[in-house]
Amino acid sequence: MAGLFLNFFYVSLSGDTFDISNVAASDYQSKEDYFALRDTYPDFHFYRQNERIYYWSKSGENKVLPLNSTKSEVTLNSHPKIISKIMESCLIHNLQENDKLNVHSKRYSFSNDILSTNNILLDIDGLAAKNCYNISPKFFNKNGKIILGFTISLRTKYEFTYNRKTLESKGFDTSGLKGDEDEIYANSPAVKRYVESMGKALIYERFKKHQTNTATNYVGIQTFLKWLNERIIPGIKLPSNNQMLSLKSYNLPSTDFNYQTLRRPKRYFYSGIEDTKGIKYYNQKVQEYKPASYDEIDNDVLIGVICPKKYEGRTETFLKTLKSKLESELHVRNITYALKFIENENLDSYSSVLYDDDVQEAHLVIVIVSEDQKIIPVKTSPYYVCKAKLIGNGVPTQLLTIETINAGVKSFAMTNLTLNAYAKIGGTAWTIEKEDKLKKEFIIGIGSTTLKDGKHVLGLAQIFDPDGRYLVGDCAPISTFENYKGNLKEFLYRIIEDEIESASLSGSDEFRLIFHIYKSPSSEYELAAVKEVIENFQKYTFKYALIHLAYGHNYRLFYGQGQNDVSRGVYLPLDNGEALLNFVQKSNLPLKIKLDRRSTFKDLQYLSQQVYWFSELSHRSYMPAKRTVTLTYPSLMVALTEKLKEVDGWDFDRLKHINDKLWFI
Repeated sequence: MAGLFLNFFYVSLSGDTFDISNVAASDYQSKEDYFALRDTYPDFHFYRQNERIYYWSKSGENKVLPLNSTKSEVTLNSHPKIISKIMESCLIHNLQENDKLNVHSKRYSFSNDILSTNNILLDIDGLAAKNCYNISPKFFNKNGKIILGFTISLRTKYEFTYNRKTLESKGFDTSGLKGDEDEIYANSPAVKRYVESMGKALIYERFKKHQTNTATNYVGIQTFLKWLNERIIPGIKLPSNNQMLSLKSYNLPSTDFNYQTLRRPKRYFYSGIEDTKGIKYYNQKVQEYKPASYDEIDNDVLIGVICPKKYEGRTETFLKTLKSKLESELHVRNITYALKFIENENLDSYSSVLYDDDVQEAHLVIVIVSEDQKIIPVKTSPYYVCKAKLIGNGVPTQLLTIETINAGVKSFAMTNLTLNAYAKIGGTAWTIEKEDKLKKEFIIGIGSTTLKDGKHVLGLAQIFDPDGRYLVGDCAPISTFENYKGNLKEFLYRIIEDEIESASLSGSDEFRLIFHIYKSPSSEYELAAVKEVIENFQKYTFKYALIHLAYGHNYRLFYGQGQNDVSRGVYLPLDNGEALLNFVQKSNLPLKIKLDRRSTFKDLQYLSQQVYWFSELSHRSYMPAKRTVTLTYPSLMVALTEKLKEVDGWDFDRLKHINDKLWFI
């Protein structure tokens, strides 16, 4: 049985020196001129690097276009990006010539989808499933050695083989599903509705389980690789009479890649106690040792409940269980409920009790709604209006649907819901260890959400360690890209100035700013804001690191040919600026951590371990999260804030009253 495997495939070349034609980029300065050049010569690939535009025939022929061209020698060591582009363009050109494949180049992800035309789902009329391979070019610089190759991944793509009219004639309700006039898009909601309405749900679930199995995925990639080497690679011609010989891979560790498993952090409970009894489950550890904030929670906790009368009996049963778990597992003392059973489910009924004294004085208000109410527009939604009005007075809320109560809140879900409630009343069930450092460190997470109009809105979360333990600190939704830089600069200035004042730091103290960012850092935004803030504190020394954390990539990890799980915490450095870190054992998709080359603090493993440890801080679940809280929290916060902005009369500034509570989880 094989060990760890990364889906990176080395390219073997007959030679690594190319004579490539190029023209001055100044001759094609506008986008229109550059696109016109590409459109005029569709059989050639154009690639700009610095002040030159390099071009070559996709079929590998040694042709020179009637342009003001010169020839330049490029090698793998001198121009790895250009060589990588040559490999990609010639490979994709040959795949496009195959009439059994549909090839689509994904412009912004620098990758290519290769869709087979063969339907592999034969048991459900009207629905097809096809293998879709993604090929992404990649090169690494490993101690001066350039490693060139491709990553190849595999997913299943579904398509309806019937048009909208035919689907409806067969009794399928297409209303509310995405599509155009003639076609319904086979996304997850549409496929789920279709197979259930056709009585094929069990067949589909079996097929889906097989397709998403990591062993199936591994075999599919290896089969495709074999087909490439036997049927496609031999026919690829490269410029300068070079040739692509093969694609090959190795299990890890190998000469070029090695990995290790990062240590998980210790969790600390009340009075800094850690588990010494080997207790298996985290909720049982909190129950045994008491939560970290045991002394910080009020002796008397009031929880408000707003619930339509027709759900009264079922809700009371749930509330009894919640009270029992809060008292027994999280040691909350003297819980009382302010029960508000309202006449019906309309907004007026909910609003009629919002300003009752006991509701306004509550530490938390639970709002019971139905699933149907979740799709009501925000302005008239009982849940969002209740949340907006109560948060405005410093009272966090917890949404709960009656359907969840009807299903019987299972033990695991109930445990997590109890943890949510505890965090919202200001509790911290545990903290994690902090490795002592010589430098003062700020970790700032920048996450985002996408609005209905496609606009990105960003949020910030500051994670800091005022008492030697990592804790979640100030969280603030901040901006769109139009005012992002200014707001980020203001946020950084404030937290640094506050720390200098509170800790009476001297000019000899060094600060470290570490940014966890959902996108690639930009010199126009993050870097500019950091540099301008540093200029305001010239007495102090600063180092900074900007790291991009993402799951939107083409790397996959397998263990035992996909038969076994990849361990949580597996850390695989790809080069000095990029690494993979596995968070979820049942998934083969690791987190990619990319350190911006302009960073002045460059310890990638230190930064990766920090990201890994922060995944233990999520208070949405006792189990470690798939994403670090430095991205999850600001994304959740800004998504909810944008919803609340739609509620009439809501004042954004009122959030400042509850920035010490995780009101958004």
